[in-house]
Amino acid sequence: MPDPLRDEHLLRAYLESSEDAVVEVCRDGKIVRRSRGAARLYGYTEEEVRAHSLAQLVPIYEVPVLEATLEDLRRGAVRRSETTERMKKTVAAFAFPCGRRRSATKTGK
Repeated sequence: MPDPLRDEHLLRAYLESSEDAVVEVCRDGKIVRRSRGAARLYGYTEEEVRAHSLAQLVPIYEVPVLEATLEDLRRGAVRRSETTERMKKTVAAFAFPCGRRRSATKTGK
């Protein structure tokens, strides 16, 4: 049987130690938390991004793709990977391969 508390601790440990840029978002696109690697890559502190839209990290021309991806997630579909662009705090855009994974909530949904 899955242990939500154990899973939460593992996720937290991963985010605190990961060199990868990992950003956890809600289905509405608000940033829940991010890894240290994401902080270093994007240049934003956790306080600057928490509860803000992931669109803050996306160039304006990528917003429709982000919205489509969030709509797919709401429907339960997951785009496993693609190349996308993001914005650093310095307003420099950069391309990178992006992988996505849908996580279950504490209720398993």
